[in-house]
Parts: sequence; structure tokens; C-alpha cells
Amino acid sequence: MILFDDESWLTLRPLTLTRPVADLRVGILTIREKWEKRLGESASFGARPCLQEKFPPLPGVARLWINGSTCPTDDLCRQVACLREGEALFAGTTLVAFREREGDDAGESREITAGYTRREYAGPFNRIIYPYHLFGYNGDELARDFALLTAGRQGAPLDHSTRVAGRFPVFAEKGA
Repeated sequence: MILFDDESWLTLRPLTLTRPVADLRVGILTIREKWEKRLGESASFGARPCLQEKFPPLPGVARLWINGSTCPTDDLCRQVACLREGEALFAGTTLVAFREREGDDAGESREITAGYTRREYAGPFNRIIYPYHLFGYNGDELARDFALLTAGRQGAPLDHSTRVAGRFPVFAEKGA
């Protein structure tokens, strides 16, 4: 999978002058880590030319392109994973993801999806477009990341001297 920057990198400056949008952290994980954990594969960046030396593309990655400003949800991941060659997933006017056709070179232009079969996604998801979104969506993304990272795991019991304030979930690693 390849995470590409759309025009949101411009409105996220100066944060995106030295990194792709998907390398920003919102919640516990970066956007790249969220996609990797949910889809179970390594991600590469379709970085702008000025960032390609620091964020080189991984060799042999599948030609699934995902908008690096979109934070995944379970439903969105299912829709993205179901994309076939030549299909593009949109949420309104936003290109969320597409699976490149054999012989296409999406690295040169995202406009390649013009001839692709368009699929619509109407479900909710967070998209990082402005710096304040990193703070505004942080609570939602913390909860999603916590659920993702602790699913099917049993945390260590809390020590008798530990006090928990509030009604937020706590997970302690063994040995912590």
C-alpha cells in the first residue's frame, strides 16, 4: 500500500514541509501506523519529490494507493480492501483510495483515476486537513487506537497503589 499526499499537505504547513501527511500523529499512532495495523501490511509513501530521499518508496509494494490524510475506520478499511484493479473510492469529491491497473503509473499523476470505476463511501471518518484537526480529532482517534491496540489482549492488573481518575480505559503492559 502506498499513502499519497493530496492538497491537504498545503494547508498542514509547516508540519508537512519535512514529512508526508500520513507521518503525522493523531491519537496514539501516526496515520501510516493506523493503516498498517488495520490492513496488516507495510505502507510506503508516495512522497512529493522533495521528500523522496527521506521517505523512499518500498520495493514491490502492492499498487493500492490510499489518501494519507484519511484516518481509517473498520468500515473504511473494508471498503478499501475490497477495491479491485481500476476502481477508485471517493467520499464526495475526496479521493480516498484506488487500486492501480496493471501498466498504469500512478506515481506520476493522481489524475490517472479519471478512467477508473468510481465507488462512493458515505460512512464517517476523520480527515486531517488543517493543523487544528490533529487536536480536534485526537479524542476520537485515541479511542480507536486504544481499541485497536488492546483488542484480544489482557492487561496486567493494576498495583494496589495505583489510582485511576475518571472513567477512561486503562491498559497496563505486563512488567510496567
